Amino acid sequence: MKMDIVLAGVGGQGILSMAYILDRAAFKKGLYIKQAEVHGMSQRGGAVQSHLRISKQPIYSDLIPQGKGDMLLSTELLETLRYLHLLSPEARIISSVCPVRNIPHYPDLQDIIARMRAQRAHILIDAERLARRAGSARAQNMVMMGAAAPHLPVEVDDLQQSITEAFAPKGEAIARLNLLAFEYGKQAGEFYEGCLQQGIGAEFTYQLGLKMAPGPAPLQTISHWKRVFQDDKRNLILSILREYQGVIPGSPGLPLELLSTKEGELNLELFQRLIREHSRTP
Repeated sequence: MKMDIVLAGVGGQGILSMAYILDRAAFKKGLYIKQAEVHGMSQRGGAVQSHLRISKQPIYSDLIPQGKGDMLLSTELLETLRYLHLLSPEARIISSVCPVRNIPHYPDLQDIIARMRAQRAHILIDAERLARRAGSARAQNMVMMGAAAPHLPVEVDDLQQSITEAFAPKGEAIARLNLLAFEYGKQAGEFYEGCLQQGIGAEFTYQLGLKMAPGPAPLQTISHWKRVFQDDKRNLILSILREYQGVIPGSPGLPLELLSTKEGELNLELFQRLIREHSRTP
């Protein structure tokens, strides 16, 4: 087993905390670890990256060769784009879609997101929204750690224990908050990936992921969401999702209600009414 992970973001987003938690979990499992850090400006907002290499065998270099990375785990979208050259063709991209506009003329957000959606293996998460629902926007790094957790070479329980130990000095409440952010990220990542695997499509998966309420999203509901996106209504539903500014209430079970007609057809009128009624949902 060997996994090369590029951690990326900007100063103040807790990239090095993510590396520390991963290191700690891997070390407890007796795995070999090499970590290299490259910091940007010596102030909050500068580019930060960390090369993290984990293996059952000794590792002799702390830098990931170009084109050999197995995962890019990023808390900032433009920083994700910056390090694509380090990835292998089979690599997985797990990125927050929340920009940190720390430069003039920040590129068009939708153009960057479209490029990310074109990648074969990707998970895009609204980390800021989920972190705020967990209790603090500062927990975005733990949201992204959760989204990546099923694909990391350590157990979820070990990551949770490392999170608890890392934040325990700041108090039990802070530790619980970060564990909740981790769980929200894990659930969101699993739902996003499940939608792609079921063939819902990258655009619908992305839009739906932005609107999902945090919390358990049973994977069996994905097949029902797929039925919601029927071919003859795809464009209309996509436009509704794009325009909707809130979180879809009851997201995990909602498709069952929308498909409650005798013929199993989408109750489009109900869908639009729910969207309108909850357009200000945080």
